[in-house]
Amino acid sequence: DPGLIAGSLTLQAVGGIGAADAIEIDADTLTVTSAGGTVDLVDSDGFALDVVSAAGQTVNLTATSGAITDNNAGLNVTAGTVTFTASSATGGVGTAVDAIETSVGSLNVDTAANNRDAYITEANGLTDLNINAGAGTVGLTLTAGAIVDTATDAEDIISYARASEKWI
Repeated sequence: DPGLIAGSLTLQAVGGIGAADAIEIDADTLTVTSAGGTVDLVDSDGFALDVVSAAGQTVNLTATSGAITDNNAGLNVTAGTVTFTASSATGGVGTAVDAIETSVGSLNVDTAANNRDAYITEANGLTDLNINAGAGTVGLTLTAGAIVDTATDAEDIISYARASEKWI
């Protein structure tokens, strides 16, 4: 059961938020400010991001059901590393008409559990990239900078065609 339930949830901390163990929430909209330390939040039914500010820190945002969507006209996440996970049949990260806007060095997105779409707009370029949408669509836009993936991990972007289609 979620420990924090709110229509609009705002969290502020000098240190991390859920750093040792993810905080379970149930919120419609989310605003987070962490001056230092990891932010780790799990929502039971999806949420809309206003602003998550954790410059230079790690942010983990998970929707176990529902999607992670954009709730403002500006930047949604500022962090060193951000990981978005949306694992349900109604999940996904951002939409084709309203991507999640980030300013991060390292971007991780996993919507593969139910082949959901992932749409991200990055403001300053990336040094590490891992997006797995399964058979979902990936939309990644950089408004400045470049993708210079310095990590030696697995594939950087995974978006498979439907099982009935073939790659030629």
